[in-house]
Amino acid sequence: MLSLQHATIGYGRNIILEDASFELRPKSICGLVAPNGFGKTTLLRALSGTASLMKHGSVVLDGESVYARQDVRTKLFFGPSDESLLYPQKTGTFHLKLVQELWESDAESGTAAALLGIEGFAGRPVRTYSQGMKRQLLLAMAYASQASYILLDEPLNALDPDKAERGCAALFRMAEEGASILVASHQPEELDRICDSYMVFKGTKLAVVPKQGSCRELFHRCYGKDAERQG
Repeated sequence: MLSLQHATIGYGRNIILEDASFELRPKSICGLVAPNGFGKTTLLRALSGTASLMKHGSVVLDGESVYARQDVRTKLFFGPSDESLLYPQKTGTFHLKLVQELWESDAESGTAAALLGIEGFAGRPVRTYSQGMKRQLLLAMAYASQASYILLDEPLNALDPDKAERGCAALFRMAEEGASILVASHQPEELDRICDSYMVFKGTKLAVVPKQGSCRELFHRCYGKDAERQG
């Protein structure tokens, strides 16, 4: 299990969360729901092992601090919303094979490519990809990692309806195969399609909310239509 325990998270004097805790359940897809600027990415980076963001508390992965584990890379995959995981001059196939090696995965790169529909351009350098194609590749990389814990920041952004359906199917398959998935997004309809629970910011705390009604209703109830915060 991946859990945040009594954590204070932030950078400089900007505190995003204080004494916050939660647990990510096995074989689940939890949506991190908040407007832009509330600290979703900061939280994901802290969970993925960026120790400088943790002021107090801990991130615990299978009973041990994520910052102390030597095997954290093979247990956890973080797909950021930027392109920091991608090498522009390298092909999509290169990225999938690199993930297999670094995450010590026995997943077939061809299976990951087919699941996300990237076979037609996997042999091309990433610098030639559109934003949507890069999203598809990142989701294929997440699948290829076979990590137990998957953290994704805006994974379905820039995808047309058909590609988004493939992305949703890949997330469902990862969860069915045992992964615990946390997806950050500011798009409620996107989260409605894939999540079985939601996590929201309550001041400087976190609350996990069962899936009841629409995510948009939850969004407005928690933040209001014009909610805005830095972080």
